[in-house]
Amino acid sequence: MCLTPAFFLLLLHTAAVAAPSPSVSTAAACKSSLYPKLCRAVLAPLRLPSKPYEYGRFSVKQALKRAGRTSKLLDHYLAGGGDWGRGVGGGALEDCRQLNGLNLEYLETVEAELGPGESVLNPAGADRVRALMSAVRHQPAGPASTASKLPESSPSSAAAFSDETRVYGVSLELVSAALGPDRREPVRVRLAPR
Repeated sequence: MCLTPAFFLLLLHTAAVAAPSPSVSTAAACKSSLYPKLCRAVLAPLRLPSKPYEYGRFSVKQALKRAGRTSKLLDHYLAGGGDWGRGVGGGALEDCRQLNGLNLEYLETVEAELGPGESVLNPAGADRVRALMSAVRHQPAGPASTASKLPESSPSSAAAFSDETRVYGVSLELVSAALGPDRREPVRVRLAPR
């Protein structure tokens, strides 16, 4: 069988794209994080060292767990909140529950997109994952604002909500690092002269 030059180049390109990334320690993976201690805590259950892609995928699973717990907590407050749950706070918490539902949906989509093992995402898939993770992280009424709507008798729940926002940020950082730099061309905007 004779290999044509085009086939040979395609084979080399495929091997280069699918080359496995090197393993790194959690300290190295978390060194540029805004929350390095939390990043290391999120990754602590993994065998060390691991590959950046595995760290990103695992952090998405952790974020999904957090969002699921938030959903249960919001259901609890809304179901058993008495007058408070049906009043002004209840309406705000209902909004938070709907937004948390979006977080769950986005994170599940990201988890499916990242897939099992070390996948190679095409640029469109990587852009989709980045956009969804960014949407989860930068939601205007995310976990931090939910915490401000809880009754004052639940400071531990409020702390969990603010920690959840940081976990989403860590997950966004790890997934972005695993996917590599965003290679899209920057959009140039020309302003009209005055």
